[in-house]
Amino acid sequence: MNESKRARRTCLIVGAGIAGLSVAHALAKEKVSVAVVDDAYCGYSGSTRIRATPSARSARTTLADSQLRSLRTVLRDVMAERHQADCGPWWSAISGDEVDSLALAGGAAIAAGSAQWTTNADGDRERKRISVVLDHSPYATPDEVVVLARDGQGVLRPADLYT
Repeated sequence: MNESKRARRTCLIVGAGIAGLSVAHALAKEKVSVAVVDDAYCGYSGSTRIRATPSARSARTTLADSQLRSLRTVLRDVMAERHQADCGPWWSAISGDEVDSLALAGGAAIAAGSAQWTTNADGDRERKRISVVLDHSPYATPDEVVVLARDGQGVLRPADLYT
């Protein structure tokens, strides 16, 4: 097929580690337009300049939001299974603050949780926030309050859910 008639191919790679740059380099050799996103990282792959553009940063934010929604769903499923109870989000009608996961049994809160797609999360601060939100609810703060995060102090990591 004539080169000018080929469809333009574009690829967004999230993460500019060695694996991301290796993939970018291989794709660039195949004439694929490549953008690599990793905290405004700029680099080169072959003759193709690799840079984080505003639209790529927007894509990174969209991916992070998607990861957070997935992490919240996993937290709710795990809590529902562990406690054999209904589990879902709860938000205050007064302040609008939300608790990502609240497990209820017989009208009582038996566990609560928060999911954070972040590193360096502060589990104690988030547990206090959940307690304040639930103080203005019909439910008392349950004994178990879980903070699920990628990394941080006093948090449960995703890998810990399955051990």
